[in-house]
Amino acid sequence: MEFPEGFITLSDVKIKQKYVSNQPPIAMFTSRDEQVDFGINVTSTAWGDDRPLIRQFYKAGISSLYDNVMFIQDTISQVNGRSFIVFEFVGTVLGEENAFQTQSNLKRYIYIMYT
Repeated sequence: MEFPEGFITLSDVKIKQKYVSNQPPIAMFTSRDEQVDFGINVTSTAWGDDRPLIRQFYKAGISSLYDNVMFIQDTISQVNGRSFIVFEFVGTVLGEENAFQTQSNLKRYIYIMYT
């Protein structure tokens, strides 16, 4: 796998700050300005090979993480003979009006491939 020039390994401390999870990624890389991250994770599942069903569950999970999700891609694709569930989307978390600190909306572009 090749990365754009200038990508560096994200430290464990930075990973914990940016990505709260009970299962940290096995590898995480970032651009020098930390605006673009690339992560790899492995998770075992008992779902078997029913990708259309798995896709529905993953999509529902993604949709529950954000106040608004605009899907750009929501498909099952073949890459080098391997089947991938592909989600490309922009997720928005709305700032809270009654928060102690003024919060603006957070928009994040995400591209995920599951296989």
